[in-house]
Amino acid sequence: MDKKQLQQSIDKMKKELAEMEAKLKQPERKYPVPVVDEVGYIITGEGGVTKCDYLPLSNEYFEGGNWYSTREEAQKAMEKRKAYWRVVRALRDHEGDWVANWSNPDRVKWSINYNHVADCFAPFSGWGHQVADSNLYSTREACQWVIANMKDNLRLIYDVK
Repeated sequence: MDKKQLQQSIDKMKKELAEMEAKLKQPERKYPVPVVDEVGYIITGEGGVTKCDYLPLSNEYFEGGNWYSTREEAQKAMEKRKAYWRVVRALRDHEGDWVANWSNPDRVKWSINYNHVADCFAPFSGWGHQVADSNLYSTREACQWVIANMKDNLRLIYDVK
């Protein structure tokens, strides 16, 4: 091996070492990407749970949040989704097609919060606070209606007993 080849080999090893060091600095994932042929569970479009062997083409399930290690995890997630959509449908029936207008900061938006200390749901209003994974309501009364009529669904959504 001549000097040029030796230097190329050293440069290649330095690059590989830098990549390995970068991987070491990354936080360990709590839920690692499944490996090929690992068995997991997904929620079907029909709202059922089915077993699925992980293949590279299955990565869309994992990246989309629809890959579960156990049937129980998938079942719980499916029940939560169903409860969420029951609330959304009931809300549409109650409020129509109201949509939060974020371009108007003066327009109050309502959501439902859960107080773990008091073990209760309560309407929460905010002008400029956008909450992820939260239904938004046009009025306090709409929130109160959902709390009064859909408490079991809310408990599933918020994962509280």
